[in-house]
Amino acid sequence: MKKIFLAGMLFLSFLTQAMAGHDGGNAGAGVNRDGRYMTFYSAGFFTERAEQGIEEVPELKNLIDFFEDFEILGDLSRIGILKNLLPSISRKYYKVEADSFTKDVKDKLIDEYRSVTGASASELTIFAITDIYNTTTYLLPEFYELRAQDQWAVLFHEAYWLYKSYKDNHIPPYYLVVDAEIKFQAYIDNLDSTDALLAFLQAFSSPSNVIRTIVNYDIKNKTAEPFIQNGSIKLSELVGQKWINCLKTNNYEYNLCHDFLALNLYNLTRAYPDSLFIKYLYDKGRKRNGITFGLHDSRRGGWHPACLVRHAENSVSIQLDSLDIRHPRFLISDPNERQACEELYIEIRRDLGVPSRSVTN
Repeated sequence: MKKIFLAGMLFLSFLTQAMAGHDGGNAGAGVNRDGRYMTFYSAGFFTERAEQGIEEVPELKNLIDFFEDFEILGDLSRIGILKNLLPSISRKYYKVEADSFTKDVKDKLIDEYRSVTGASASELTIFAITDIYNTTTYLLPEFYELRAQDQWAVLFHEAYWLYKSYKDNHIPPYYLVVDAEIKFQAYIDNLDSTDALLAFLQAFSSPSNVIRTIVNYDIKNKTAEPFIQNGSIKLSELVGQKWINCLKTNNYEYNLCHDFLALNLYNLTRAYPDSLFIKYLYDKGRKRNGITFGLHDSRRGGWHPACLVRHAENSVSIQLDSLDIRHPRFLISDPNERQACEELYIEIRRDLGVPSRSVTN
């Protein structure tokens, strides 16, 4: 099966490759002609003279319209990706001339990708390349042969490179960009799938932003009522009575009782099949230590089952607007509690992820 890498490796050689010789005052192994001459080590190609605007880049306007209407992503995230999609004085797109994109040039580009990805040269097709330092994307001839949704995926991939590089102040690992691209395309291919939506949100945003986004989605769409009421959930309904009973009768052994928590979260997904927050909780909670409980005071940190049980049996609610933006945590606060348990929190652990080896078509 042919692997398709939808764009985006670093174009460092554009900035660092020294080329011997001069021709008419232009450094490099060629002349400018009527287009812009680029090099990739010893490979070279020409672009059309004029940069491409929104109307000239296939599907760019439709993709921009999509993200402008994609309110669930949140304003800051939408602005971030739109800023890196929209053409401007500093954000440019160029169309590579088909005549200059010879087999020799293509082979050398693919060989450079192969050296980074480890994939066989015969399995690679490249559609676009972005120079993240100059925020310029070069659309290769094969890009224009793709179906619309594949062009969306390519353009998203290029914008996501830039978005993550500047947002995080470092170049993101290639596998994370590919992962976000795959999940984005899976969602746009099936816009009615809440599973695909949740997978994309998790690939795109930080854990705290994901939680805030999906909680707001559930509240707005009433997909988790009455589990979520007035912006809060009851701790006892989240963890389940069987887990509480297991902890009390087994000396609060977390690992021994974990499966009861996972089972309760699974049952909640059956009761609220359209809730993104409950899907997310189950995805985390089915893994051991995916959901943990502790105290905000680091001197008393660690597992505090007695506090958990006390709060659950007292029907204490978790206020969903208590999310700590630094960590995916919610404070479990009982107004009647003035002792050690008043700072109990529930934390949803971050997945470290596994690098993707390739993208398959």
